[in-house]
Amino acid sequence: MPLYIWCVKVVKILLLLLAFSVRLPANAAEHPFYVSITEIHIKPSQQLVQLSCRMFTDDLEDALRRLNGVPADLLVPKDEATVNALLNAYVQARVQVQVNGVPQQLQFIGYESDEEAVWVHFEGKLTETPGRVDINNSLLFDFLPGQTNMVHCYLDEKRQSTKLDCPERKAAFQW
Repeated sequence: MPLYIWCVKVVKILLLLLAFSVRLPANAAEHPFYVSITEIHIKPSQQLVQLSCRMFTDDLEDALRRLNGVPADLLVPKDEATVNALLNAYVQARVQVQVNGVPQQLQFIGYESDEEAVWVHFEGKLTETPGRVDINNSLLFDFLPGQTNMVHCYLDEKRQSTKLDCPERKAAFQW
């Protein structure tokens, strides 16, 4: 076989292998960007701090599975108490809120989901009106180096926002 024909066949085989090695999304639920939303609501009149975190369902399920070695179906949980415990531990380990330098003790309230995203909710008692709110947020940074976490902080109706790109995890809001 002439060298030219042999080279053409090798190039065709390499192109074919390259075409099959390109990763296509497994399903329509996969997404090309990784972003979460964290909302902190400070309500001095009610002496209340509320924290809600929204993450893509597939990313959160993947993180919980990788960390705990068990699948966590957030849409149709087989054991709701276990899923609640996993979500509580995951978020509490990756999101901390301080008001005027005092760490806030937040209790897991629950979560709600649709096919695309999950909201995880926490609540705590506010002991003083904030002058400063600090947050440490590393949600999904474990396995997604391209993760961005949007943070919105509300003092009553006033809002301040920031963006944390992995590995940046700290933000402060001054009131």
